[in-house]
Amino acid sequence: MPQKSDETVHILEGKATLFKRQLTPHWHVRYKAHGKWLRTTTHCEDLKDAKDKAVDLVTNAWFRERNNLPVISKRFTTVAKLAINRMRDLEKAKQGKATYKTYIQAIESYLIPFFGNHNIDRIDNTLMRQFEQQRIVLMKRVPAASTLNNHNSALSRVFDEALEHGYMTRTQVPLIRNDGIKSERRPDFTPEDYVKLHRGMRRWVKKARKGNESRLRNVLREYVLVLANTGIRAGTEGMNLKWQHIANFIQEGRQYLALAYSGDRDR
Repeated sequence: MPQKSDETVHILEGKATLFKRQLTPHWHVRYKAHGKWLRTTTHCEDLKDAKDKAVDLVTNAWFRERNNLPVISKRFTTVAKLAINRMRDLEKAKQGKATYKTYIQAIESYLIPFFGNHNIDRIDNTLMRQFEQQRIVLMKRVPAASTLNNHNSALSRVFDEALEHGYMTRTQVPLIRNDGIKSERRPDFTPEDYVKLHRGMRRWVKKARKGNESRLRNVLREYVLVLANTGIRAGTEGMNLKWQHIANFIQEGRQYLALAYSGDRDR
């Protein structure tokens, strides 16, 4: 039977093990909770102190396990970065959504700066209300409901990441509200507005420098005029328009160009 290493010590009747790693003088402890082997440092160099610390760590973890609480607690920043990496990986795999960039921006600009140093399983409704007030201060206005929808979706992705890794339980997820201002629809363009747009963009294109800038302005002008003349929405409908959706037809002796694409149609 191989002799036990001096750098390995069993405690709690063999249910946990103290061990040392290279490049660190601190003792670490390995134990099992929620069916997984977990490892953490005791931050102690002395073996007696490490044993006392390890007993506290392990018994507390078992207590949390019995009471259906997360054994490992992580700061919001750590979990948020996991959520960001997951979205970026999905984008690389061509499985992402257009809204992921908006979610990542919300996480980096608003969520991490406020929640970053809080343990994710300690974020409660009181802290959420404080965040809502701080966000109004940062934005210098009450955000629109659509903005809050994006922030809430971003926050939900971080909480989902925490749930998947066992850093919090479902009952610990705080209430996410949307008390934003409902956006008002812009009035329709008048004929006068259309004339200003048409003439203004023509002048804007002529002022462009020759080369790429001129080409890009021409493309943008044509795109805007297609939207204005057809009523196609600038988001999914406009960006997914392809040559296959365009056809010519003649009616009452006049030739027309038809755009047969629908925003609800499968791409």
